[in-house]
Amino acid sequence: MDVRNEATELGFDNGVMFEGSAGRFLVNRGKIVGKPVELLKDNPFPEDAYAKLYADPSTPALDGYGDDGFHVKNFMECVKTRKTPASDVQSHNRMLNVCHAINVALRLGRAVTYDPKTETFGDDKQANSFIARDQRKGYEITV
Repeated sequence: MDVRNEATELGFDNGVMFEGSAGRFLVNRGKIVGKPVELLKDNPFPEDAYAKLYADPSTPALDGYGDDGFHVKNFMECVKTRKTPASDVQSHNRMLNVCHAINVALRLGRAVTYDPKTETFGDDKQANSFIARDQRKGYEITV
């Protein structure tokens, strides 16, 4: 069976499939299925696992994650309480940097080594050329 047919049968009209030597899973903004999810039935995460992922350990549990309005409600609550939202800038920055590093490796067709502390590919000039580009004259941003 081809992957598109399998994804459609599992209720996916879009998403991404991750496949490795230990199995695969499909994920989109509303659903996740596959071996890692199946393994959780017999080996669930500890109750405090989600809280440990966030800078603020009192971030609300993700019950209802994916329900309409969760992130808006959570953000507004955090504006009031000054707590860290479930979708905070720091964790998303780290996650997106990993995605960008993978895309650089795919575009170059070779392995790269990304240093999350410096947010560079070390001395790899070609890989580092993907981090920034020349800015349009008159619209430069200096940080």
